[in-house]
Amino acid sequence: MSTSQQDLVSLPFGPGMFGEILDPRTGVPAGGRMAVSVIAPSAAVADALSTTLVMLPVEEAARLLPQFGDVSALWISAAGEVKAAYRESILRLSVEH
Repeated sequence: MSTSQQDLVSLPFGPGMFGEILDPRTGVPAGGRMAVSVIAPSAAVADALSTTLVMLPVEEAARLLPQFGDVSALWISAAGEVKAAYRESILRLSVEH
């Protein structure tokens, strides 16, 4: 499982907002403000997809994800609301007492 989110901040050395996820199509920080969590069979795939999905509209992501088999994704707003989902996760959480 991996979660990615763009945190845009303004820095004192120049105008504009800066973030750690750069959109390779434009070379500027990705503008997405939602967190994206991905569950995949491997951590590497989950990490790559969560970072990629931060940059894509949900509709475009839904066309991309079927290529990766058994993956699930959630788009979560800054307020913590689930805004979109792709496939139900088979992950089961348990708490031992």
